[in-house]
Parts: sequence; C-alpha cells; structure tokens
Amino acid sequence: MSTTATKKQSEAIRQRMQEIRNELPYSVDEARNEVRNLTDWKHYVRKHPAIVLPAVAAAAYVLVPKSKSSSDGTYRLNNDSGPDRTVRLETAAPKKRSMMTGVVSALMTVALRSATNMASQRLSQMMKPQ
Repeated sequence: MSTTATKKQSEAIRQRMQEIRNELPYSVDEARNEVRNLTDWKHYVRKHPAIVLPAVAAAAYVLVPKSKSSSDGTYRLNNDSGPDRTVRLETAAPKKRSMMTGVVSALMTVALRSATNMASQRLSQMMKPQ
C-alpha cells in the first residue's frame, strides 16, 4: 500500500511542478511589469496626479534659488554727530554653478514640463463630452 500512496504523491508532485512551469512565464511577466511601473515616474503622475503635481511644485519651489534683490547696494548712514554719509556695499562676484547644478536644473525643467503637459492632457480628456 505504501507504493500506491508513494505513486499518488509523486504524481501529485509532478502535476504541481507542471502547473508551476506553466504559470512561471506569466508570473515573470507580471513581476517585470510591476517593476517597470514602480520605477516609472509617469505611472505615478497618471495614477495620482493630485498628489504628484503639488509635490513637484513644492520641490521646484525649494530647489529653485531665490532671485537677487534689485537694490543698487547704496545705503545712507545717519550720524548724529556729523554729516550724513553714503556708503556703497559691493557684493562679491556670484559663485560659478557646478555642472551637477545645471544637470539637475535641466532635469527638473523637463520633469515640470512633462508633468504640466500630462496634467493638461488629463484635464482636456476629463472635460471632453462623452
């Protein structure tokens, strides 16, 4: 009787192995698609535009440097004991930007333009009469 049980067990194992072999290509394709979606920023913009677009805008606000003041650098000092004096403060030459700053700036510009384009396409699709 043990041989009959062993044969049934081995047949069940073979059948299960065949099922796994048949399912394996589909599982790999599903995993590949899932990884592609997880690493694709466009997927997140399509799926959660109400979250991604404000986050990108906030990141751009933080990353973009503030503009320089338009002041000419002239200040008037009042001295109670003598005549007024005008002092001109000169700032040092602006630091040169690194290449990495330029690359990040270009990438952010592309990302913002793409996000804006996708948002406008999404809005136009939502506004179309169906």
